[in-house]
Amino acid sequence: MTVGQSSLQTTTRPYTQTLIVVGAIACGILLAYLWSYEFVDKVVADGIARIVLREDLAGFDISSIGAGLLFAFVSGVAGTLTACNACVLAATIPLAPKTGGPAAAISSLVPFIASLLIVASGYGVIGVLLGSNLPQLSSETVGAMPVRLMQAGVVFVGLGTVLLAWGVLILRHAGNEATTRGMVSSNLVQIVLGVVVAAFLIGRPFPPFRRMFEDATARGDVMYGAAAFGLQAIGNVAFVIVLVLLLATARRGAVLNWLGDHPRARAGLISVGFMLGGTFMVAYWGIRVPAIFLGQ
Repeated sequence: MTVGQSSLQTTTRPYTQTLIVVGAIACGILLAYLWSYEFVDKVVADGIARIVLREDLAGFDISSIGAGLLFAFVSGVAGTLTACNACVLAATIPLAPKTGGPAAAISSLVPFIASLLIVASGYGVIGVLLGSNLPQLSSETVGAMPVRLMQAGVVFVGLGTVLLAWGVLILRHAGNEATTRGMVSSNLVQIVLGVVVAAFLIGRPFPPFRRMFEDATARGDVMYGAAAFGLQAIGNVAFVIVLVLLLATARRGAVLNWLGDHPRARAGLISVGFMLGGTFMVAYWGIRVPAIFLGQ
């Protein structure tokens, strides 16, 4: 390689990275603008619920603890693609192992699921203890803005900022395999992702989740609250877990094996997913949702 070629690579690489960052952010903003919560919440979520519960989420009778736990899991699965959870899809590649095989996939998912359950169940206990003192269960408004949506905005903008910054850092260090590995392929990464995804519950205004939350606080049973919130969280990531297992087993994990042999490509996919998802959360919950109520 000549000095001129080396200089050209040095100058074009930051330019390319800038284009990728701008493109991912632009796509995230566009997605937030085009997002139809009516379609996702009513058509997609209720459609999934009818398959399992034989009725929509609003009509299901939570008459017992067993029914409540079933509702928690099904409403979690049904809420996979809602605006307060869809960004979980960006975790598919970082949660997948670098090589194929079901054993590798399960081993890779264990830290994520463990931290997810600890945080989600812990919030279930806190939710039962605090009950109506939480803004998430409040029916009050500040101006025209519901208090529960203000909590959602603070939580999701914060988490979106974390994902956006994480994606930018991964892209910035994509050429350094050792550094990149620590940001996309370690047990610590899986644990942090579990914490981030479980924290979605802290801001979630999804009506079926709120209904489950109210049922847990009404029963006043912290063990039930922990179990219900844990099942809700597992339901939220069930589709991602299935995707990881499929990637690890389809054609003997050919896709994962290829990404394992091309760490920069893997890092690039993860980076774009985090930036797009993070931008969507910031734009949707920090700009679009408040604009709806400020315009009233």
